[in-house]
Amino acid sequence: MTPAARERISNGLTFLLVLVFAMIVLGIPIGRAPVWEPNNARWVLLARDMLERGHWFMPEIRGVPNEGLYKPQLFAWAIAVASLPVGHVTEFTAALPSLVSAVAGVAGVFAIGWRLWGVRAGLLAGLVLTTTLNYFVFAQQCLADVMMTAAMVWALYFLLRIRDDPSIRPVLGFYGCVGTAMLCKGPPGLATLGAAAIATWVERGGVGLRMLRPALGGAILAVFALPWVAPYVVAARPAFIHEVVIGEYAQWFLGPNGLPFRIAHMPSVLLYFIPWTFFRPAAVVWWRRREADESRNYVLWWTLTLWTLVGLSGFRLTVEMP
Repeated sequence: MTPAARERISNGLTFLLVLVFAMIVLGIPIGRAPVWEPNNARWVLLARDMLERGHWFMPEIRGVPNEGLYKPQLFAWAIAVASLPVGHVTEFTAALPSLVSAVAGVAGVFAIGWRLWGVRAGLLAGLVLTTTLNYFVFAQQCLADVMMTAAMVWALYFLLRIRDDPSIRPVLGFYGCVGTAMLCKGPPGLATLGAAAIATWVERGGVGLRMLRPALGGAILAVFALPWVAPYVVAARPAFIHEVVIGEYAQWFLGPNGLPFRIAHMPSVLLYFIPWTFFRPAAVVWWRRREADESRNYVLWWTLTLWTLVGLSGFRLTVEMP
């Protein structure tokens, strides 16, 4: 066996071990917590309605129409499909899509680290994410957040591939991940486009932006949005426009808590990265001492843009501060 073949096998085994570790750590408590929080219960009830009444495109909550309009259907679909073998939604099947998404997110950061800096970087990235407290907590919740996060991570992976290979395949992969993120929670998933545009423009300029093929991307995202938007507009247009688009989505940027307040609270996102937040100062020092790295800057601009878009929206603040 050649050294290159042995290295490929070793790297593949390392990747597999990280995934197994993530499945064990994140999966042991899955399904043991009762579903009581309203946001979690909403997804459970939507999936239950799909299974029991067949309302796959316009789900209801306990027979009340228009209650499923506030989010796209993808995560509820995932819960319903996971529940098909047992015929009904349980605490385990409701949390299973989040667990699978969490492991997919770990695989994504491993793949990014491996591609940019080698298998050791991928190994460390996967282990760090698996042992991040907030990531562990959300992996147990029947919420669409982890599924959207995993789609965003893989969107970054395909975006990095586009830099080196501007063929159609990584472009399709990138917009497929963006579309998946959009179908998880709606407009927040499209923040990935802003992150991709800023990172690409800063590092590659207009040439890099053209490599993203925005016209093709717009067409792909329109196809992804069709099963989400079309049923809601056809069956409940007034409610969807006024209560959801204007009353819900627009309020993320135009609602309570002004811009200075939101900017002041943006650093609170670092709390979500505990315990690894405490290593950030050392990481910054190491970063400054290392030689210039375009890939590192690319990931940095991507991260800062997503952080800014989330921080400037009122979504996170209104959830935490009723």
